[in-house]
Amino acid sequence: MGQLQGMVLPLLAFGAAHSVNGMEKKFTDRNRGHREANQLGGALKVNMPDWFDTTGDSYFKHVNRMTIELSVAEARGSDAELSVRAAAKKSEAVAIADRLVAGSGWIPARCA
Repeated sequence: MGQLQGMVLPLLAFGAAHSVNGMEKKFTDRNRGHREANQLGGALKVNMPDWFDTTGDSYFKHVNRMTIELSVAEARGSDAELSVRAAAKKSEAVAIADRLVAGSGWIPARCA
């Protein structure tokens, strides 16, 4: 407790970050985890697009093609969705989605 605030706050943030799980279902109900993470984010005034970029590696590789299409449509409109739908393989759809959503600030609703 004798540490300076500049040392204590990062340690507290580290401990809190490892105790909050709003994405994975391990030992608790997933919906409750999302709700609690959203409450915590709201209380801390966290703007997730400042901290999370939706990319092929961070999101699109981990969801099915329909979700990729719907995500791109939400972020960039129905014309962009058609570009993803025209891709022959999922890997191509991921690359297209990654390019189209880059810089838009769009994040999945569960992360908002």
